[in-house]
Amino acid sequence: MKTGCWGKPVRHSGWGNDWLVRVFHRRRHNFNDAMVHESIAVKRTTQVVRLDGCLEHLAVTELGQFLDKINNYSGIRARSDKLRVYPSGVIVLKSAFAFFRTYFLQRGFLDGWRGLVISVANSNGVFWKYMKRRVRDI
Repeated sequence: MKTGCWGKPVRHSGWGNDWLVRVFHRRRHNFNDAMVHESIAVKRTTQVVRLDGCLEHLAVTELGQFLDKINNYSGIRARSDKLRVYPSGVIVLKSAFAFFRTYFLQRGFLDGWRGLVISVANSNGVFWKYMKRRVRDI
């Protein structure tokens, strides 16, 4: 799947070339229990076939969508009892590493300003996820 952002494909920043099951028998398979970015739970006995072609996914068309996604996804993830509560300093470090991972390790800088926006959004998502979890437990 080619993922686009503001009218241009994003090939780095942890995006792009995802391969997901899109066609399935709904009586034999279902979505998994992931709270965000759920996918089809395929049984071991199922034969999976890759089809030729590519789906285009326009993930973001307006900058404000990132803010909405960050707020929505961080709230969903913060409600998970599996998410640990960290001190504020650790949350800041985790957020900084999320930016570093996306922008440098996943080569977001090659996506130009789009990669920078995605990197900052990822960092913010990590910050708010853990901070919302921390505040919830106070």
